[in-house]
Amino acid sequence: IVTGGGHLEGIMLRSELRAMLSVRFFPDDKVPRLWLQITADDVGGTPVDGHPDMYTMLEERRCFGAGTCGGSDRDWEWGMFLDEDRARLVNLGPYMNPSVLTVQEACPLDKAYKLFS
Repeated sequence: IVTGGGHLEGIMLRSELRAMLSVRFFPDDKVPRLWLQITADDVGGTPVDGHPDMYTMLEERRCFGAGTCGGSDRDWEWGMFLDEDRARLVNLGPYMNPSVLTVQEACPLDKAYKLFS
């Protein structure tokens, strides 16, 4: 994710974004509570901090796969987003990985330590 000034803020995997969209179609109740808690109608109402349930869901999907959290990543592909859904805003900042550094296997340990500390 790059800001308007061209500054790299972090990275978010497509699978994580897909998981966030699939929350809208979880069969928990008539109006998915988590969807309404991670999105907002306007910029002023957009949550600044991430929701703990979303962190848990993303971590479970990362560790155990998509079928462990009550819905499928593909649920949103066949679900119909309403116009109200498409108008909602979500702050991706709390969920993205701000540290996008990688090292090769042959990188000396002292250089890797300096990069990540």
